[in-house]
Amino acid sequence: MTTTTNSRTLLRVATAAALIMGVTGLAACSSTDGSPELRVARQPIPKQVGFHHTVSFAPNSATLSRTEQERLRAFVAALEPDYGDTLLVTTDATSPLGDRRARIIAAALRPAEIPIYQRAAADPAPGASTQSAGSVTVTLRRTMVELPACPDFSDGWTAVFNNQPHSNWSCATATNLGLMVANPADLARGRDLTPADGQRLAGSIKRYREGETKPLLGNAVSDINAIKSAKSGGGK
Repeated sequence: MTTTTNSRTLLRVATAAALIMGVTGLAACSSTDGSPELRVARQPIPKQVGFHHTVSFAPNSATLSRTEQERLRAFVAALEPDYGDTLLVTTDATSPLGDRRARIIAAALRPAEIPIYQRAAADPAPGASTQSAGSVTVTLRRTMVELPACPDFSDGWTAVFNNQPHSNWSCATATNLGLMVANPADLARGRDLTPADGQRLAGSIKRYREGETKPLLGNAVSDINAIKSAKSGGGK
């Protein structure tokens, strides 16, 4: 009886020891750093900048002197306006005189073919200086792209095993998008849809119903080769 009791006791001790060793082993394999911060896809960041120029007028006058015209045009030409740039004319007050000055400046800048907007000094352009008597501030607003810090091979050149994307993930896509976008402002907000050309749409439906549309190309390579041959005169 004593032998049987001792055997059972030893078995229980051995089982408990095995469980303790197993739990300890599992604990040694677990991470104590917590969940790592999830990586997000990189994005090109649009940032709007403004270049300011002050145009001086004589008191109570909307006449733009030749000197001021040349200074204004030189200011715009030096910035090399591009697609997506806009001009903001900030007048010293919301008054008929301010409106006339804004129209004079807009006429002087019309050859630059840049969209021009007007704003009163009560709502100045960001970064523009305070208006002085007889002056108008012209601001060229431009949206620029800040590209992500790429490439990023901080994870090395091999695969990672921490359930995270590689450090260089999304670098090529974000960089290429930032370099190729025509108007960086579109990265911040898409443009509103304009009304469709109803006459053109109706004409397309009419041609479709009357069978006047161009036939689709077949899947066979011979169809494409036949078209190329016909265009080059090889079918004669």
